[in-house]
Amino acid sequence: MMLFKLSARNLRKSLKDYMIYFVTLIIGVAVFYIFNAMDDQTVLLKVSESTNSVIRLMNNMLSAISVFVSFVLGFLIVYASNFLLKRRKKEFGIYMILGMGKRQISKILFFETMLIGLISLAVGLFTGVILSQGMSVVIANLFDADMTDFTFILSKKAVLKTILYFLVMYVFVLLMNTFVVGKAKLIDLLNASKKTERIRVRNPWICAGAFLFASVILADAYYNVTTNAEMLTSEWDILFQIAKGIVGTFLIFWSLSGLLLMLAKKNKKLYYKKVHMFTVRELASRIHTTVISGSIICLMLFVTICVLSSATSAKKSIEDNLENMTPVDVNFVHSTDSEGLSWKMPRIADVLDQVGVDRKQFKDVVELDSYSSAELTFAVSIGEAMKELEETSNQDFLDYLKEQREEVIRLSDYNQVADLYRLKKLKLAENEYAVVCNFESYMDIRNMGLKKHTPLLIGGKKYQPRYETCQDGFLSITSNHTNSGFIVVPDSADLSEFGFCRNYYLANYANLIKKEREKLDAYLGSREFDEKLNSNTEESLWPTVRVETKTAIYDNSIGLTALMIFIGMYLGIIFMISGAAILALKELSEASDSREKYQILRRIGVDEKMIRGSLFRQCLLFFAMPLVLAMIHSIFGIQVSNMIFESFGRTGLLFSILITALVILGIYGVYFLITYFCSRRIISE
Repeated sequence: MMLFKLSARNLRKSLKDYMIYFVTLIIGVAVFYIFNAMDDQTVLLKVSESTNSVIRLMNNMLSAISVFVSFVLGFLIVYASNFLLKRRKKEFGIYMILGMGKRQISKILFFETMLIGLISLAVGLFTGVILSQGMSVVIANLFDADMTDFTFILSKKAVLKTILYFLVMYVFVLLMNTFVVGKAKLIDLLNASKKTERIRVRNPWICAGAFLFASVILADAYYNVTTNAEMLTSEWDILFQIAKGIVGTFLIFWSLSGLLLMLAKKNKKLYYKKVHMFTVRELASRIHTTVISGSIICLMLFVTICVLSSATSAKKSIEDNLENMTPVDVNFVHSTDSEGLSWKMPRIADVLDQVGVDRKQFKDVVELDSYSSAELTFAVSIGEAMKELEETSNQDFLDYLKEQREEVIRLSDYNQVADLYRLKKLKLAENEYAVVCNFESYMDIRNMGLKKHTPLLIGGKKYQPRYETCQDGFLSITSNHTNSGFIVVPDSADLSEFGFCRNYYLANYANLIKKEREKLDAYLGSREFDEKLNSNTEESLWPTVRVETKTAIYDNSIGLTALMIFIGMYLGIIFMISGAAILALKELSEASDSREKYQILRRIGVDEKMIRGSLFRQCLLFFAMPLVLAMIHSIFGIQVSNMIFESFGRTGLLFSILITALVILGIYGVYFLITYFCSRRIISE
């Protein structure tokens, strides 16, 4: 009982020392609970079956990611505990002088760790439960769900899971603390405050060379993953660029301490002014001892910035795309590679009649055919531009362009679609053609051919491009810009040598009441209808028919958006608090080790304002360096993300970057301020 009271008193006395530890644990517990409680929160949402399947996938992925997150938080707890032990070694030495045994000291640590854990769990879970109710609203808005049955939710499963995971972490911390105390010697404990990490000043010229080499390999990696991305043809090429980024980041931090001292010494007026010499050397010492952790934190922040920016940008782009890319309620498409088969098989309208679909339920119907020929490929349609591509593109992509047949449709058919989709109608002379495309990377390639006025030979007649750029448009409804292009020719064009490519049936639902529309929508998107439509038997008289409904596209797209956002938020927040907490604990440890240095500054007449200014600049620069390098990495990382998510568009990228920056600066700023004020108190003791 006496040891428990002593532990409680120590905890109250050292509360300011534990501030970073408490804040990190509370945020970690709250975030862990919020994202693991989603399974119970989404059960009450009224959503479609397709959306419900996406929600189940999201919950399963978040549950799997939680295992990784628990390891990150476990490492963070161990790291923080190690810092607190280091701060109190002299205290433990005094306990031993007073006759207390190592077992009793271990019990004190056990009670203190238990109290910290219980308080952090309680406050964290309370915070998580409150904030998770707001998360329910966010989930409902993202999935466009009905919240009429929403009630206050306490996820017992998430509470138990959070307690279990953190209990395992604390058992490990207790074992580690017991081991450290058991192996400690009295003389080491008493002199712990006098021991500092030995600093060897690196040769400044070697540091300058390493910094230059790191800059070169990083610049090469930046170039290869952006401008030269088409030449990365295998996963090993991509992994090699990632490896260069990691090595370059490590070398930047390894060389920074020596380079900083060398540059500072060259500017003698600045170096010897006030206490700048002391500030630079202390900062160099911090950087010198955090090469590995600084590199890891930088890379974690880089991933956080890219993931959060890309996820929020993709969300905005998908939402905008849905407005433009789904102008009708339903889209049927069937295709075949057999030339000439189109005249022997039924149209989609006939197929719908045969499977028992009442076509009176549709209005604004447009049905059209497209054609293709082995003689008219993508490579042929861009002509001389292929020679330019051969210099910059890989062989697999070039082979694809040479084999990919172009899809050709007549002008009147396309203008019917354009009228239905509210797109710009085209006008063509008898010897002209146009290219319609909305997939940006393919538009760039096609525009190269159009600007060279590449002629096309169709039915023995030459056709010239009407426009020097691709016209924006599409045929099938979809969630994003995936139309790699098709060719529109005049109605008089001779397509007798061309074979059938696709048959399209586009329509809106007739003026049915809401329940009837929902019933029809659900039936057209059901497995039952798909099996009836595509029996895949030998007696089937038509090719596979693909059905896309506006509702299904919307549900799947919103689900994908939510998936990216929640995973990005989960990992991003964990990475941010981990990085900021490690920097904070390192800075507090350095401040503790440097107390004597600050006392010497006071003895030689340096005023308190100048000392605090020096400490503030050290903290600010120490926190800023990983973030600045991560931001430089992110400039190119976001470009890579844009290429990956190119079909979604780039709407709202600036807004998403600003939101991400505010979130990072907010969390980073809180940790920075807590660290500065705690460090200021430590050096004043």
